[in-house]
Amino acid sequence: MDIETNKGVASLMYLIKIFDDYASKDQDKDHLSKAELKTLLSAEFSLLIQGAKPEDVNKIMGALDHDKDGQVDIQEYMFTLCSLGIAMHGGIGQFHKKK
Repeated sequence: MDIETNKGVASLMYLIKIFDDYASKDQDKDHLSKAELKTLLSAEFSLLIQGAKPEDVNKIMGALDHDKDGQVDIQEYMFTLCSLGIAMHGGIGQFHKKK
């Protein structure tokens, strides 16, 4: 089966590519720094953060950074995206019903 025809695998691969693209902007390619996270959120998740204040990035970073090491790894990123997907499916934002 071709990856492009398997939407679930293609979606996961795209989320991983987003992480890799932004994490690779400095020497530490396995983690997102606060600046990289801010850029990623602004570019890739702007609908979810529109109207957010600059200090809200600190709150988002704190929520993503489960081990409190000041950066976000792939596990923290993917776990948070899965949690966000569950929340969206449950009604927060109603994105899937606006089509």
